[in-house]
Amino acid sequence: MKKRKYILLIALSVVMLTGCKTSETKSELSDYYLSMTNSSRINENEISVENHTYDFEKDKMDTEKYKMSLTAKYSLAVYDNKGKAVLYSAKDTNGNDEVYRYDLKTKKSEQLTENLWGINYIVPREKDYIVVGVPQIPHDSKVLMLWSIDRNTKEVRNIEIPHDKYKDISVWQVAYVPETDGIILQTYSDSETYELQDKWNSMEEHPKDKEFTNPFYYYQYVNGEMKYLFEKDMPQSMGIIANKNDILFAVQSEIDGNDVFRYNIKDNKVDKVKELETLEKVFYLDEESKNVYRFNGKIGPMSRFSTS
Repeated sequence: MKKRKYILLIALSVVMLTGCKTSETKSELSDYYLSMTNSSRINENEISVENHTYDFEKDKMDTEKYKMSLTAKYSLAVYDNKGKAVLYSAKDTNGNDEVYRYDLKTKKSEQLTENLWGINYIVPREKDYIVVGVPQIPHDSKVLMLWSIDRNTKEVRNIEIPHDKYKDISVWQVAYVPETDGIILQTYSDSETYELQDKWNSMEEHPKDKEFTNPFYYYQYVNGEMKYLFEKDMPQSMGIIANKNDILFAVQSEIDGNDVFRYNIKDNKVDKVKELETLEKVFYLDEESKNVYRFNGKIGPMSRFSTS
């Protein structure tokens, strides 16, 4: 039986891809289905989780609803298709936000982490769950670190993000790459950001054609190896998608407006993508970098959005 990929989107503070690796290479989505998870507050104690699964080939949408206890400051829930479970954030007995797994068959929850207090991403992969969160120790830490939770052993380990100069690299955005079961990371240094902000704020007058920018560092994590890719200064970034060859990321600027850039991993080159100003609601760049997809269907082909 053909192994089908799935694409998981989180309709919360983040949007990401996730899926199962396949040996097939197609530009169409006939072997994919879209899974979107929405979390909303019912009352002070409960959260409603709706998982919508859309089959591209059958053109059919199915919806399942679950109720869970609401304790986390910022609720985050992700549907795990392989494990038939929902991964979510909730406070433990000590009042810290941790990762929990809710089994849809047994209707029982289990706590997976015990050393976090802030969780921004949960990404189900083939053998583990990738988590972005702040550790409890040291107590003054604000670094959004990368973690792996083994599916079988439940072992939690920190994944180091190396940098030549800074040791406090925080993860800002994550893009899952279904065809490699890897991830792309957009990161920054906490200390560098604070230093640059202090310098900018101490200026008596800012040039009219200038705005605060911050270096973002991009990494590729696949097959257990972390690889530094490139650096780009930008005012702000919101939106990133990727396949094994290319990364698309959005840049927000009050002066220059919004733009989308494309980084080719093989050529190590960044180009501006013409006629594509945002990645809002854009969830997928196909494996051959030919088509771009939004929630409401294909908006490509990429040839329409030439680079400069």
